[in-house]
Amino acid sequence: DSDLGAMIIGGVIGSAIGNKTSDNDGAGAAGAVVGALLGREHAKKNSGGQKIIGYRQQEVCNVRTVMMEQTVEEITGYRLRVEVDGKIISLESQNPRAVGERIEINRRTTYSLR
Repeated sequence: DSDLGAMIIGGVIGSAIGNKTSDNDGAGAAGAVVGALLGREHAKKNSGGQKIIGYRQQEVCNVRTVMMEQTVEEITGYRLRVEVDGKIISLESQNPRAVGERIEINRRTTYSLR
C-alpha cells in the first residue's frame, strides 16, 4: 500500500530529473524506473516491516502562557472649584457635579495663637 505510493512519487521525481538532466530519448522513462525502485526501497526501510493493527484517539493539551500589558484609565475622583464667601476654593469629590449645581459644604474654622 505505502510501497505503491512511494513508487509513484519516486517515479514522478525520477522522470522529472531524467528529463532535466538529459535530452536523450528514454531518459525520463529510465529516471522514472530508477525513481520508483528507490521510492519502494525507501518505503520498505522506513516501515521496518511493521503493520498498523489499530488506532487510538489521544487528546493532546498544551499550556500556553500569554503576557499582556494593558493601560486602564479610571476616574478616581473629581476636583471642584467652588466660590465660597467671594473666594474660589478647591474641593475633591467622589461624585461628579454639574456646572452651576448647588452643593452643601461643611466649613471648619481653626484658631491658633501667634
